[in-house]
Amino acid sequence: MEKDLVQGKAKELLEKVTEPEEFAGGLQALLRLASEEQRQSSYRRIVPQMGENYGTPIPVLRIIASELGKFGQRNPDQIFPILGLLWNNGSFEERTIVAKSLEKVGKGDWGRSLQLIRSFIGDISDWAICDQLAMFGMKPLITGHPTEVLPLCRKWAQDDNKWIRRFGVVALYSLTKDKKYQLGRREFLILELLMEDRDKEVKKAVAWILREMSKKESQMAFEFLVSQAEGGCKDTRWIVREGSKKLPGEDRERLLSLL
Repeated sequence: MEKDLVQGKAKELLEKVTEPEEFAGGLQALLRLASEEQRQSSYRRIVPQMGENYGTPIPVLRIIASELGKFGQRNPDQIFPILGLLWNNGSFEERTIVAKSLEKVGKGDWGRSLQLIRSFIGDISDWAICDQLAMFGMKPLITGHPTEVLPLCRKWAQDDNKWIRRFGVVALYSLTKDKKYQLGRREFLILELLMEDRDKEVKKAVAWILREMSKKESQMAFEFLVSQAEGGCKDTRWIVREGSKKLPGEDRERLLSLL
């Protein structure tokens, strides 16, 4: 579907925002209209744990989320019930729209956005939604309020639920891209909690965020990885190998010699 058409239909839907159930039904109809059968099976192949999905292209979801986000910035009292309903409906597309909408909404009402996200994370059952919510929904919260949010990331990193642990790690992603933010010991201490994690989804996330941190603070990342490489278990060694791929060549060679 063309961008103008999707935007128009999203704006029409927002006229029904005071009737959440009607809004949700209209959105699902739009998702079906824009769906592609081959994309539906493609999503399932990439994310085996994925539940219901319509096969709607990601660019369409971004357009819808942008309209919801802009509306939510002006009308927070009306948007939060809608976002809660869409999340609870449970489809990949609806939850992706929620995550991307919160990227805008959270700039204005970070407290309610954080409260909403905290109510969501126990429902996460695949890496795609985990990362969408952590990267986009959490972006304005962790970059705007790191003092309040980083202790939560530390708490999440110690959860029994692997998706919550991964969420706590991936939420750090936005800090690695914020040019004004200075990474420090507290971010690396969160990762340290997971350097012996046995779950592959968690290990992949830790290694990924370490690579991103290396691009921003290579010396700090190198020193951290050295401290973990010496005497680490096999899971730690795997994370060190994968997480060091963005270090300068000489540093990585020195690091790998310790494994």
